[in-house]
Amino acid sequence: MQYGEPKRINELVVRSREIALSQALSAAARWISRKAVLGTNQGSMNVHSVYGDVLRRLVSPSTRTTAAPAQGSVKELLQQLARIDSKSSEHARYELATHLPTNDFRKALSGRSTKKTELAVELLKPYIKSVEGRLEAVDPLYQLIDRFVSIVNGLLSDKTISFKLSQGFNIQNRLGVPLKPAQLSSGEQQLLLLFCYVLTARDTPTVFMIDEPEISLNIKWQRQLVQSLLDITQGASIQFVFASHSMELLAQHRSKVVKLENRP
Repeated sequence: MQYGEPKRINELVVRSREIALSQALSAAARWISRKAVLGTNQGSMNVHSVYGDVLRRLVSPSTRTTAAPAQGSVKELLQQLARIDSKSSEHARYELATHLPTNDFRKALSGRSTKKTELAVELLKPYIKSVEGRLEAVDPLYQLIDRFVSIVNGLLSDKTISFKLSQGFNIQNRLGVPLKPAQLSSGEQQLLLLFCYVLTARDTPTVFMIDEPEISLNIKWQRQLVQSLLDITQGASIQFVFASHSMELLAQHRSKVVKLENRP
């Protein structure tokens, strides 16, 4: 015979939420990885198109003589190189791209020799166009990840969430100690769980019906919840239907509120 004390329902609910959050974070990371692969493939196609155009220009007969590069053209290329440096640095934060410093390129364009500057311009044009094509292909994903991380970190206190393409999502406290989903409060778990669900639902038209989302959320989170969800799902065909008693949650969206009443 064996005697065992049954677990309380409360403990089962807590444990199931912890498991669900771990799975949701992993699913969100996989979703982002798939999007990154698609973006990389599109970037490769952009590069292929650029160099195909370069090759056609090289083999096509032309009697035109090459003119010295206009000052405006050089200035524009310098601006493009600066944008590539900045944008690739941003994308590297989430491992969507490698940081590409362009200081040496900009120095080459700033030389006094007209012939050398002319050669540098002709060499850099296809390079710049190809790199911009790769960065543009993954930029929407970068914007989405950055918005997601910023929103979550704006709600968390003494904790931060980060993302790396090779590692997925990581949570740590203010001392830099990694945290597991089980170490978060119930409100933090609920927020992250909901945000991960809506992130991975962006691919298909979706309606979320949520009963009393304010449970376990403090006043600050209740005020920011709806707008945070709208920001994360910006540009996606996603709608939310809430059943709530929280005036904090509803106050900023009164034009969307429908009052339900019992009829005799």
